[in-house]
Amino acid sequence: EEAAWAASEPTIEANVAAGVLSYTVTPGAGVKDMYILAVPNPLYYDDDTLTYMLSINPAAIKVSEAYSGTIDGVYDQYCVAVAWTDEAGNIYQAKKVEKK
Repeated sequence: EEAAWAASEPTIEANVAAGVLSYTVTPGAGVKDMYILAVPNPLYYDDDTLTYMLSINPAAIKVSEAYSGTIDGVYDQYCVAVAWTDEAGNIYQAKKVEKK
């Protein structure tokens, strides 16, 4: 499972300029679906909450290929979280949290 996670782990690139977070998420090999959730303030999102939020949140973007997006109102820190499934249906997650 660890090898599958490592092979499929997405690349999360993100930066903030003038309060706008721009991000790009690129899946690794073997990814079936990705659920992307960008939030201006990650303080309320721990790992368990993120898994739940990403799996049921209608605001999470479901994609199967690289995706770029923006969110504004980002000033102190942000979180870009990604949950993804492989062909076998296993779910994994990663997140990028940053302070300016």
